[in-house]
Amino acid sequence: MTRSWRDLVHTLPAPGLLLGKPISEAIKPLEALAADLSLLGGPITNHDAAQACLAALWLRFDHFDRSHAISQELETPDGSYWHGIAHRREGDYGNACYWFRRVGAHPVFAAIAAQLPDGGRFAPADFTRRVEQGANVPNLLLIQEFEWKTLFEDCRTRALKP
Repeated sequence: MTRSWRDLVHTLPAPGLLLGKPISEAIKPLEALAADLSLLGGPITNHDAAQACLAALWLRFDHFDRSHAISQELETPDGSYWHGIAHRREGDYGNACYWFRRVGAHPVFAAIAAQLPDGGRFAPADFTRRVEQGANVPNLLLIQEFEWKTLFEDCRTRALKP
């Protein structure tokens, strides 16, 4: 039985701040999704946004090379954002910040900030510096999860939007 992307996100563990061992259980479902992007929830109308979702899912399960190959080919703010997240999780913080500068002002920043405990503003480069410093890891993991879910759902919505 093919597992949906939702099943994977809700049943497999959330990622750490840094890359871990790639989760092999995710490979077959993600390869099926790559072969049929409509598994994101319907007909695809924005291929780049759908590819960004695919990059996000590979990265969520620590498949850096597959995620990186996809995000590197996307010349969009979404592609740059996922590319930056990949390098942040890799521990290449300077490269991550380079890609975050290429994002510009992404519409998800305000939505992520609204979910933060302090309700402050959100900038991925600032968050990357906090990850690099390694203070308050449980809070950083929570913010990373807010960031992933918000950006993923934004990309998925645009991928399916008529």
